[in-house]
Amino acid sequence: MNRFPETLIQIHYHVRTGGVSQVMRLYADAFRKIKRGKSILICSGNGAGKIPGVEQINIEEFDYQQFTDICRFLSMRALLKKKLLEILNGANLTFPAAVVAHNLNLGKNPALSAAFSEIAREWNGGDVRFFSVIHDFAEEGRLEQLKSLQFLEDSGIKIKPDLYSLSAPVNHVVPGNCGFEILSNTGFRVTLLHNPVRKEEISSEKVSRDIVLKRAAEAALQDDTEINLSKPIFCYPSRVIYRKNPLEAIALACLIFDSTLLLGTRGTGRADIDLFNEIRTIIRETRLPVILDAPSRIFYRCQGNPAALLYSVSDYALSTSLAEGFGYGLYEPWLYGKAVLGRLPARFKYQDGMDSSLLYTRLPLPSEWVDIESFRRKYIEEICAAGMQSDQRDFQEWAVQDGKIDFGILDWDNQVQFIRSITAESLKRSHWRENLEEKQDGWPGISRFLTVDRVIDRNRTSIEQGFSGNCFLERFRACFSQKCAVVPLSADYEGIKKSFYRGSYRFLLQRPGKNPV
Repeated sequence: MNRFPETLIQIHYHVRTGGVSQVMRLYADAFRKIKRGKSILICSGNGAGKIPGVEQINIEEFDYQQFTDICRFLSMRALLKKKLLEILNGANLTFPAAVVAHNLNLGKNPALSAAFSEIAREWNGGDVRFFSVIHDFAEEGRLEQLKSLQFLEDSGIKIKPDLYSLSAPVNHVVPGNCGFEILSNTGFRVTLLHNPVRKEEISSEKVSRDIVLKRAAEAALQDDTEINLSKPIFCYPSRVIYRKNPLEAIALACLIFDSTLLLGTRGTGRADIDLFNEIRTIIRETRLPVILDAPSRIFYRCQGNPAALLYSVSDYALSTSLAEGFGYGLYEPWLYGKAVLGRLPARFKYQDGMDSSLLYTRLPLPSEWVDIESFRRKYIEEICAAGMQSDQRDFQEWAVQDGKIDFGILDWDNQVQFIRSITAESLKRSHWRENLEEKQDGWPGISRFLTVDRVIDRNRTSIEQGFSGNCFLERFRACFSQKCAVVPLSADYEGIKKSFYRGSYRFLLQRPGKNPV
């Protein structure tokens, strides 16, 4: 009979605010409820503080690293392997122990990914089980990761088998249906472990709509813009990063629904900060009713989850992300009685019983409003740099359908240009809104978003039943009680890449023209 671990060791790059850090806290909490054993987190230490009840071991070199020198990569791999082994061999562990690595398949520090897989292949110590939790995929269009990994491959370092721990006794775990389907279809042994979705109670005495509106108006004045307090409030609870497609959220809330938008917190990377500052400039130029960094500027005296605070005072929640591993922003708002409007991420599926009719797959606009040739040129340039190939001959056919192009596939520069032009030209804006009144391929029509009560009741009930804390504890126990099987060399890594193609093309989650570094 398989035993539940006595020790839990989680590995990640950092503890910065985000979905993975949230999941690590949930794992630590679930482990504590099931088995009051030793719980350890090994990471760089960079981020938002320690997880309660968890011993945190900081190794600075665990954080994001890219390598343009092979000797440096090899020495870093050896260093990280040595430091990990020192912990595993000397931490006075009680066995069995579970070593749970998060998102190492992304290769944001390929030396760490390689060290983890090598240790799993070579381990001959106590009863240690190795798990790789895959929240996201580099192959879904994360260009900077793909370019970095391609450099290693071109230099003779076979990094790809280490990203997915081929020939190592490692069990893969995914939180979402999309990842489960992709890995299952490509020959990997994989366990689906949905994250729990919980509602955080917010005191109405500390957070009221009147207080929020007053602070929002003050923040708007500081940003040299203005808001209409009588209009609906939309919230975008996600971090403001490229993959979350923030300009589309601004277009939806302000240009299509003529409402105020409370924008979430900025990302923490240098490129994310640059992105946030550029959005600030756009808002000031266009005077669109957007409150930047709303959680810290409006709820600065309130304790609690920033997203929960936003849900509590908004009329609707927006999700415009191009890809999600689990997608808290697509689930949580329903528990607060708020409908989620926005984009259906690539290959994302709600659980059975949930209504996805308020999610679209295309936000269409006339293709003549976009510099298609500029978009094509940037796209092909970035694709080639990432070691991928696309047939340039049918680019127009892929990008333009019925004379329209999807806002979400555009590069950053074209998105910015579109928002500036449509804000300045009222007739153009009116024409776009009239066009969006109609149901189109991938777009349900604006009127569909106006009848949400039945959908809210249905989805809230479905989430309460399928994503409860008790359900998660049962699945967590079963998942990490498993023995680990060797990942076969026959597992089809190339099949993972192909899963994210749409014909000859793919979404770029870090769109050409403004790629992070």
